[in-house]
Amino acid sequence: MSTPAPYTWDPHHDFPRDLTGYGADPPPAPWPSSALLALSFVINYEEGGEHCVLNGDATSEASLWESAGRYPPRQQARAVNVESDYEYGSRVGVWRIMKLFEKHGMKWTLYAVGKAVEANPEVALRTKRAGGEVASHCYRWVNYEDMDAAKEKDMIRAGLESLRDVTGEYPVGWYYGRLSSRSKALVWDVYDEMGIPLHWQSDSYGDDIPYWVDVPAEGKMIEQGKRKEEDAKGMLMVPYTYDVNDFKFHTPTGFGGPGDFFTHLKNAFDVLYEEGQEGTPKMMTVGLHCRIIGKPGRFAELKRFCEYVATKDRVWVCTRGSANDEIHGHRGTAPEAKVYISIDGRNRGHPTLCWKSNGFLFPFHITVKPTSVSLNAEAATQSRTDKSLGEFPKAYEAREEQKNSWNSLLSTLHKLSRACSQSMLVENFHEAVSKAEMRRQETEMLDGLPDQIYGLMQQIRPHAVRLVDSFASPDYLLDSALGRHNGGVYEDL
Repeated sequence: MSTPAPYTWDPHHDFPRDLTGYGADPPPAPWPSSALLALSFVINYEEGGEHCVLNGDATSEASLWESAGRYPPRQQARAVNVESDYEYGSRVGVWRIMKLFEKHGMKWTLYAVGKAVEANPEVALRTKRAGGEVASHCYRWVNYEDMDAAKEKDMIRAGLESLRDVTGEYPVGWYYGRLSSRSKALVWDVYDEMGIPLHWQSDSYGDDIPYWVDVPAEGKMIEQGKRKEEDAKGMLMVPYTYDVNDFKFHTPTGFGGPGDFFTHLKNAFDVLYEEGQEGTPKMMTVGLHCRIIGKPGRFAELKRFCEYVATKDRVWVCTRGSANDEIHGHRGTAPEAKVYISIDGRNRGHPTLCWKSNGFLFPFHITVKPTSVSLNAEAATQSRTDKSLGEFPKAYEAREEQKNSWNSLLSTLHKLSRACSQSMLVENFHEAVSKAEMRRQETEMLDGLPDQIYGLMQQIRPHAVRLVDSFASPDYLLDSALGRHNGGVYEDL
């Protein structure tokens, strides 16, 4: 056997790793109605799209069925027991799962394999009628690792077109599962070439909230002048899960019995729900397969979990597309008005305080002053604000010059906004208490301030700060994730 050639970086298809992410202080996800947790149920609909000689494949399927591991894939032969187990999912399991979600009024996302949906289109149509989302799971549920790029792109196009033919529209979300190292880039390429919006991609397991990535191919296009930087799309990753996933019933280190599944679901839910109560709402994804969780013994545990979720307040059961809408800032309102730090579009890297009202952004420009060495009480409070603002250009430089990730910039802006807001409160408090005396009308004014502020907040309910910056990043890259959380310090205090 020949030794594989050494790995070489592919500048078009390889995405760099990001081992930092949002860091120790992730921003609260901007879920609607002040939800403490977004819950995404995903039904993987693969039955009929798996390996099978009837589909022109050289082998039968061997993954994710009741006796996986006992029987290797058969060469140029049918495995009728495997075929039959998969058929349970499309004949019985999928309807059992959908009826449960419909009973509880819970939306779901269908990871739809094109060929599977062609054989049973009602699965996708019922999902749409129930207000769910049909996303692409490619045209076939096979391993793409050894497939050449041209053939894989053909499969991607076929997956898009098959779902359009059934549902009347192209899917705007994508998940592979059995992807190659090129797959994420190829999906972006095909969507871009066909002029279809790719709102989200889920071949990521690296976070509890969505995050943005730059697309290497798009960066090259901008470099070559083929695309303006302000037109950059990037790619929103909505992380999927191998953890909270029923496929672990068929893995050696997975669930030993149905009760394990409910316990694991509940534990994950409780931890994330508590983190939401502490001020950092997250997203929980539950991965389901019709031929696995659709079996009665396991299904009882999913039913039990849905009943448990129904007892909890401020849980947003959503499709992945709905989560995308919130990250893009297209929907939802903030519960209170907030002040944010943004970037002044007329002065690169210059901090700006912003107030958002009725869709308009009102900037209040700031002059950053050097911190005095000798400080009196008044100067000390002012210097705290100055120091917070003075850190802003460093964060800008880290993104612009050192090419740190957008997520790193968002996390830094969150911290700076928090520090700036706190220092402003300290500064205002110092001004109020440092006077020699306070006249009666002033104390009455202070007593009435909470009601006045509350009234103002009721009038001004911003959606998100729209970042307008001079280095031409698209607004949506720093829209909701920046604007919806930076004012959270007021709630915390």
